[in-house]
Amino acid sequence: MRFPAVIRRLACCLLPLCVACGSEPVPDRKDCALTIKMTGAVERDLDGPQACSLIASSEPNPPTFTSYVELGESYHLSITLADLTEGATGQFVADLGVLQQPGPSAWGNPLGSCTVQLSDHSVFDKNHGDAWLYRLTGSGSCTQPATGLNADSPGSIEFSDFSFKTLVGWKQ
Repeated sequence: MRFPAVIRRLACCLLPLCVACGSEPVPDRKDCALTIKMTGAVERDLDGPQACSLIASSEPNPPTFTSYVELGESYHLSITLADLTEGATGQFVADLGVLQQPGPSAWGNPLGSCTVQLSDHSVFDKNHGDAWLYRLTGSGSCTQPATGLNADSPGSIEFSDFSFKTLVGWKQ
C-alpha cells in the first residue's frame, strides 16, 4: 500500500460517527473556516466559514491529529498534523485528504507532503466529555497532489496554498 496511514485515517472515518476512531461528531457548529482552491477530481474554491464535520483524537505512533472540515455535497477535507503536542504552535508536517461520506471515494497525499504553520492552538471548549476542544488556526502548502486511494477515486486533487481554522480534541 502506498499510503497506509492515510488510508487507515480516511477509512476509519467512513465508519458511522467515527466512534471506532476515537472521534466525535461536532453538532451543528460553524466554528471552522477554510480558504483553499482544489482542482482535479474534486473542485472547490472556498473562502470563509465552513462547518466542522468531525474532530478526531490522536493516533499514538507516530502522534498525529486529524480534523475534518465540510466541503459541501458530502465531501470533507482532512488536515492531519504529525508530532503535535497540546498547545504547541509553529511549523508541522502534514497531509491533506478528501473523502466522500457516505461512499468509498477517498484521496490523500503522503504525510509530510504538506507543511502547516500553526499560529493559534488554544482551548476552545472544556465541556466536551473527557476531552478539551482546542482551536487550531494556521496556513499551509502542499508539494504533492492527493491521489485516489481506491478504484472508486480516479484522478488526483491539487491544492492551492491554504489557511484554516479548525478544532482538535485533547483527552484530559
